[in-house]
Amino acid sequence: MNSPKLVLAFLVLAALAGSGWLYGVHWKRVARGDDLTQEERLIVDLQDQLDALRAENAELRRRLGEATAPGPAQP
Repeated sequence: MNSPKLVLAFLVLAALAGSGWLYGVHWKRVARGDDLTQEERLIVDLQDQLDALRAENAELRRRLGEATAPGPAQP
């Protein structure tokens, strides 16, 4: 018959393996975006909007720099 220490060690290892597997499944769903709350989806949408605005701002600054840059002297 197995000793109680051996059974306890087996149960602890099985519990750790099971909890690790469930935790991995949870984070895979979160990474895919299947398990987002309404607030989390709003945050993702706002971050996307910020990225688009930053890109537009950089483009407008570039155009402004080109428009105000001193060009060749006109006779």
